[in-house]
Amino acid sequence: PETDTMGHMERSAWGIAVARMLRSNRSLRTVDLSGQPLPASHPAADPQEEARAVGVADALGHAAARHWALERLVLSRLQLPDACLEALVAPLAAHPALSALDISCSSVGPLTAAALSELLLRPSYLSTIVARGCGIDSDGIAAIASSLRFNTRLA
Repeated sequence: PETDTMGHMERSAWGIAVARMLRSNRSLRTVDLSGQPLPASHPAADPQEEARAVGVADALGHAAARHWALERLVLSRLQLPDACLEALVAPLAAHPALSALDISCSSVGPLTAAALSELLLRPSYLSTIVARGCGIDSDGIAAIASSLRFNTRLA
């Protein structure tokens, strides 16, 4: 148990460090976090741990949203719970220059599908979303598909 908690704390510290790096390094155009040890990579049994993980993911998402030079964000193979992935994706709706988002092989549940749908409704430069192997259910696909009618930039 102590090892699991320590592992979670290390993942939280890593997520916060990445958020700080995004705030301080304004020249990065691509950030690839594929398969990185973000918080709650494994389903948390403790609701407090999961809430902390969502908070770290939210901080990382907001840092990415404020990083206006960022053009490509890769979040593939993160294996985060739906609430964490949603917390990462939702703030990106305000990003003015993001052109590519890769969430392939990540678990996209109803919260993340709703965040993607909202992202597609916003006027943006987003032209590519990669979502291979995400297990999006039929309701999520319907929400995303209805938003695609309003987005003419996606390739």
